[in-house]
Amino acid sequence: MENKKTAVDFFLKEMSDIIGIVNTDAFQNLLMIDAYNKAKQMEKEQIMEACGFGFNDGQAYMDGNPKFQSAEQYYNETYGK
Repeated sequence: MENKKTAVDFFLKEMSDIIGIVNTDAFQNLLMIDAYNKAKQMEKEQIMEACGFGFNDGQAYMDGNPKFQSAEQYYNETYGK
């Protein structure tokens, strides 16, 4: 199975195409890579949290008491509209 690109990976590729992440300004490169690594860690935590909520809410749904009625509701309540 081919790995899917995350939004952060997509954004980094787009930015590198637009502004060129690899350039002569090493400091700028380090800042971009640091920001990328932080964003990847945040994204990983968000995906894992969403998966955990999905498992828990699935069990709650089977018990007749789901916290979220939809993925959109989860998103809006977790990250805002």
